[in-house]
Formats: sequence, structure tokens, C-alpha cells
Amino acid sequence: MNIVADATAFATVADIVRGRTPVSPQDRELMDWIAKRYGVSVVAVLADRGRLPREPNRLRVAVWLETDAEAARFDSKGGNYDSKKQRVIGTRVLADLSEDEPMPFVVPQSFAGEARSDIYLHFTPQDIERIKAELAHPLIRAVRIWTGAVVFLETDAQVAQFAESAERERWTDVIWRAIHKKDEFGAIPRETFNIRVDSEQTFQEKFEGNRYYYFL
Repeated sequence: MNIVADATAFATVADIVRGRTPVSPQDRELMDWIAKRYGVSVVAVLADRGRLPREPNRLRVAVWLETDAEAARFDSKGGNYDSKKQRVIGTRVLADLSEDEPMPFVVPQSFAGEARSDIYLHFTPQDIERIKAELAHPLIRAVRIWTGAVVFLETDAQVAQFAESAERERWTDVIWRAIHKKDEFGAIPRETFNIRVDSEQTFQEKFEGNRYYYFL
């Protein structure tokens, strides 16, 4: 099993999906076993160490699933990971390891979710300026893309004015087309994409102009 630093995990899995990085027969067998047992599409299985503060040498195994819905199947009703599924997969992983290892910590990961995050992270100030130029609306004060896309107007009253409008739909189309150009894996289909329209008034008064607080 590949031991991959967490910071490079998405890039590694993306290359597997592209077909640039081969999957070992052992990992393929494990992926097929998980897929068959749980009825999911597994795109990769990676491992790393050092992510568990109390057990820095314990193996963490990330099972990369194709969609958000498939990753959600590995959550419990309380919103945590399903411990039974973790143990079953962990036991199967141990069977493939030659060295003596404690039970691995198994983490489900959505490839589609990480692909979306990667798209948003790669928007540059120049990309944003091109979007604003194409939107070409005098009331738009800013466009921000981080964990989603937000068009900021000046006041809350203006936001209400465009809540259900053809103009808002046009803004959505423009921004989605810009996103789609970077969407190599089809992670953000148009039918599920929407923008948020908010005001600089709200952004400054309630979130102190801090995009971290706003998108949290």
C-alpha cells in the first residue's frame, strides 16, 4: 500500500484517476473487495502516518470513494465514522501487511468533494477579474470563490431584489462556465451548482470582512 503524505494525497489520487499512476495488484484487490462489500466505487486506497497526535506511528488508511454520497455511507447515524465498517476494512488491510501493525484508522474520503475544493483553490485574482468583467453589472462589488462562489452586492436590500431573478441566473451561468474550465473530473455539474448572493454590508458587519469566518 502506498504511504503518501496527506498534503499530496489528492494529487496522487487524481493521477490514479487519470491513469497516469498504476495501482498495484494488492491495492486493486483491496479496492475491489471494498467496492463489492459495500456497493461503492473505490478510486484509490492510500495510507499515511503522523496524522493521529496520540498515536503518531499508527497507520491511517484513506479509502477514496467516487462521490460524496458513497463517502457518506461510511458515516454513523451520529455523524461520526461507522466504527464497525472501520474495523472490518482495517482487519482486511492488516491481512495484506507483512509487518506487525496495530489496527489502522480507516477514513472514507470523497474524490468529488476534494476535486471541488481543488478547483476553488486554483482561482486566481486574474480569474476573478475576468468573471467580474463578464458579469458587467454596476451593483456587483465583489466576487469571491473559496469553498463556493459568492457575488457581493452593496446592501441587503439589493440582495433581496435579485433573490429570484433572471439576472441572478445569468450570474450563475457565467461563474459556472469559469469553474467548468477548471473542472477536469466533472465534479461540479451545472444542475447542482448555485451561487450565493450576499451583501458587503453583511460581510463587514457580521463577519468583520474576514472571508475565513464567512466561509466557515
